[in-house]
Amino acid sequence: MGEGTRNNYNRNRNTAYLLIGTGVYLLIEHIIGLYLVIAILLIALGIYQMRVDHKRKGYILIGIGVIFVLLRDVSILLAIVLIIGGYFYFQSRKVDNRNPSVQKKHSIIDSIKWGHEPWPLQDSSVWFVFGEVNLDLTTAIFVQEETTILVQGVIGDIDITIPEEIGVWIDASLAIGPIDAVNHNEHGMMSKVNWQSSNYATSSNRVKLIISFIVGDIDIKILN
Repeated sequence: MGEGTRNNYNRNRNTAYLLIGTGVYLLIEHIIGLYLVIAILLIALGIYQMRVDHKRKGYILIGIGVIFVLLRDVSILLAIVLIIGGYFYFQSRKVDNRNPSVQKKHSIIDSIKWGHEPWPLQDSSVWFVFGEVNLDLTTAIFVQEETTILVQGVIGDIDITIPEEIGVWIDASLAIGPIDAVNHNEHGMMSKVNWQSSNYATSSNRVKLIISFIVGDIDIKILN
């Protein structure tokens, strides 16, 4: 087979593969829908990431895939959003009632990093669809004896560092993803940690952490 004939053969083969691949994709998309195709790809990629020990990426990809599955039925998605929104509103009112000047930070996409330098710690309500929160309480300046920090959303990566002299109460929950809070580790589906430090009642500085996400990775460390 000559060089020109071989090149023509390769071009024809690639064209055939392209046509077959496009046809298969259109057929699958017609049968099960575009959202489900994307969901399957994301979930498969997420499982692969978890197998190669990239658990954080894996959980996030699987979570996004689940959201795409829900997008097939807008009524189900709307119902879930309303339920979550109502729950978040109820939780945020707890903080608002304690302190009318509560610090609010609500957005679609956000990256919050508090602690690179001294900062005033006050009652806070944080909500976003996609984002990350990194709090270092070793540099926090307490302006009240007890502070409530409410962090909620759809997909989030949460990292919090707390010095051991601070009394802490943790209520963290995820529909999908791992929670590493002090010595409590929860992984998989419907993860939840409810924990209180031994010095919470006696400490002059106390923090309540209420964290809720559909998909996320929560890491809370107490420094010795």
